[in-house]
Amino acid sequence: SRVPEVTVIADSVGMSLDYISGGRARATGAWSAVFDLKVCRRLVAPPCPPNPPSALSAIRSSPSPGDVVLIHVGYNDAGSGFDIARVMDALRARGVRRAVFVNLQGIAPFAPGINPVIRRAAGRYRWLQVADWSAHSAGRPWFVSDRDHLTPSGARALAAFYRAEITKAIAALQAPPAASPPR
Repeated sequence: SRVPEVTVIADSVGMSLDYISGGRARATGAWSAVFDLKVCRRLVAPPCPPNPPSALSAIRSSPSPGDVVLIHVGYNDAGSGFDIARVMDALRARGVRRAVFVNLQGIAPFAPGINPVIRRAAGRYRWLQVADWSAHSAGRPWFVSDRDHLTPSGARALAAFYRAEITKAIAALQAPPAASPPR
């Protein structure tokens, strides 16, 4: 059987993987992955300087986003501009089979606007997996004073969290379809 392909699209919080030894490898383990990590990235809105492509633009321009796409953005978005439907449509059009949206840690300034949007989207898209970084990181001393970015121990925790979520997503792809209920 074919090995699932994974893409990780994140903003500067996800870039913390690059500030620890082997961060990207820690995040994916044995899975092959493409990382697209950019400072000031937003989900669909135009970015803040230095003007990286939005997550939506990155998906549309990727040669092959793969089977699983993990998206961890929102720290630069306002809740009203966080248009998951457009991103999910683009992922489906590109043949992605499983989307993983990582929510924002609860202390992040935009978390109250973004996290409910992600939760509601999971009810509309069976192939959307919510990675609850907010619950996982609650009360942990992993954040610097801006409440968004991570310390080295936080970056290691995020790498392990990504790895667990990617593993769950791949397992969901490989699980046999649920049987239909008897009529």
